[in-house]
Amino acid sequence: MKDVSIILVTHKRLRDLTLLLEQISIQFSSSEIVIIINNDKTTNYAQLKNKYPFLWLEGNFQTPGLARNYGISQCQNDWLLFLDDDIQLPDDFSITSQNIFKNLSENVVAFGGPDQNPPQSNLFSNALSLTLTSPLATAHTRLRHSKVIGKIQSGDESNLILCNLWIKKEFIINNNIKFNEFLFRNEENLLIEEVLNHGGNAEYHPELSVFHRRKTRLDHLSKAVFSSGKHRIKSIFFNKRLFNFLFLIPALLVLYVVSLPFLSKVPYVLVPLKIYLTLSLFISLKVSSNKASLWPLVILYQIFLNILYGLGIIYGLICWPYWHFRLRK
Repeated sequence: MKDVSIILVTHKRLRDLTLLLEQISIQFSSSEIVIIINNDKTTNYAQLKNKYPFLWLEGNFQTPGLARNYGISQCQNDWLLFLDDDIQLPDDFSITSQNIFKNLSENVVAFGGPDQNPPQSNLFSNALSLTLTSPLATAHTRLRHSKVIGKIQSGDESNLILCNLWIKKEFIINNNIKFNEFLFRNEENLLIEEVLNHGGNAEYHPELSVFHRRKTRLDHLSKAVFSSGKHRIKSIFFNKRLFNFLFLIPALLVLYVVSLPFLSKVPYVLVPLKIYLTLSLFISLKVSSNKASLWPLVILYQIFLNILYGLGIIYGLICWPYWHFRLRK
């Protein structure tokens, strides 16, 4: 596909990157490919560099935002496609993209679609993918992970995701829009909000999906979810419009559960817990209706995500005074 520059930031995911570059070389043979090796031994990539003569950049960037901004400065084409190094492309991804471009309005400067569970995933990956479509687990951002057949929707930070994001380069350059360089996660939320604030339009295309490997190891998943909660609060520091009361509910749940031993004599103190568990059961059964055997795992993942995200939110709120002092200097 012409007039598209694909930007990839990679860090110690050589196996995943190898699979993705093979797919990119087939589907986007005429596009510009920019690969940024961030904080990794470049000797590990010697074989890939020989096999795929793309534009390889190297650096020790403190945040992914810094790396992506550097990649943008090196791109030549009209449209930018941001992909993560641990995704896979469906066979029709390029064709679907071309069909979208044929009908894309001139005022649309950003678009994207959801991520999906990779084919032949294991039991835990399938259960986690179902959980990510639950409104109790991911609230209004569940469309990022839901391939629901339907009409094109207006795009914003609730349904557009960084591992499958298209941006018109001229628009962000002219409006001096960049990825936030202080965030380690959720930096696309600020970017998309800036695009909308400057009068750009965005679209969500449910048919334009990518496969995204799920973090099923509990330590990796815990770190990612906790970090998402923390950086949600940090992103609000830069743009108050990103605040939504829904993001505070998991934190309130954590504080409520921790307080239960001290509230044992309060009448009806367990009512909120019973309501929460009932909702968790009902929604987990609903989202796993086509794979009923997975619902026990779904409900466990759902509660797990709520707790870890809530802890991340609480940690972010605790860090707020420090960020205010450090980032306002």
